[in-house]
Amino acid sequence: ALICERNQLSVPKLIGYNSAGNFYWNKIKITVQSNSELVAFFHTVFSKFNISKIFIKSIEGKGGSGIYLLYKNNLEQQLNSIGPSILIGTHIFQEYIEQHSDINKIYDKSINSLRIDVCTDENDIPHLLGSVMRFGQGGNQIDNRSKGGFCVSIDDRTGRLMKKGFTQMAKGGVEYYKHPDS
Repeated sequence: ALICERNQLSVPKLIGYNSAGNFYWNKIKITVQSNSELVAFFHTVFSKFNISKIFIKSIEGKGGSGIYLLYKNNLEQQLNSIGPSILIGTHIFQEYIEQHSDINKIYDKSINSLRIDVCTDENDIPHLLGSVMRFGQGGNQIDNRSKGGFCVSIDDRTGRLMKKGFTQMAKGGVEYYKHPDS
């Protein structure tokens, strides 16, 4: 996100983060020790930013695990379920984004994301290693391949999607020439 921001590329806004019971947002630190305090914290965040959804992402998770979409109108019920894991983990809180309507036509149940792999050389010059577009499928809210999504490579000369996508080998290594849900 920091590299994207430095290069004027849009990324979801970071609302706050936590490390166990230490919560940081709006340039302040708050200690949260119980689920009821967690509910009160998120009520305040939703009100302050005038939003109705927040993505919570574990920085310790991988493969799409530890990602939650928190809804303002269902806050207490959701936090009864996921609150304990938030209070012992480390997470970032990001704004919910609406993806482009053309991407929604392909798959609207998840935010279908780009994965761009870059390395920098000894002169601090970035080099593109490769890029893919990830898509959810089958009703999943996550586009991650380990959660059943698939990816399509991007041609780095044209910026267009290649002709076929792939699921993870552990999920069957299925090839797609069109999205299976649309």
